[in-house]
Amino acid sequence: MIELREFKPEHIDMLTEEAIDSEIRSYSDKLRKYYAEVGYKCGVAYSGFYEDKLIGSGGILITHGNVGTVWAVFSTEARKHKKTVLRSLRVMLEDYILPETNFRKLRTLSRLGFPASQSLLKHMGFQCKGLRNNYYLYTRLI
Repeated sequence: MIELREFKPEHIDMLTEEAIDSEIRSYSDKLRKYYAEVGYKCGVAYSGFYEDKLIGSGGILITHGNVGTVWAVFSTEARKHKKTVLRSLRVMLEDYILPETNFRKLRTLSRLGFPASQSLLKHMGFQCKGLRNNYYLYTRLI
């Protein structure tokens, strides 16, 4: 079972070396710390631990009005627990995040050439709205 805990900025550093998405591993320390602080201060976020090991963090940034921007980072360990991760993401979104917010629409980007991300978003009820600058735009109405 995955235990959800409040996201802390240092969780990004813990995930970076093992991140599934190789692009995240290439971010500079300054950029990673910036994103971690933004995720911590400008939205709602949680981290998932499996047997006390951090396997992922994610949340929603409050961007404007009733629109939120979804973000997530997973370690390679998350691949071993795909169904459990998906169930935990649904719990995090439906039981933790959405009751705390008044979002009407969620959106996110998924990098071209990263099919695991696109598959996960489809399972979470997001729809692809097109391609922009090598990123697919996904949205979900609440």
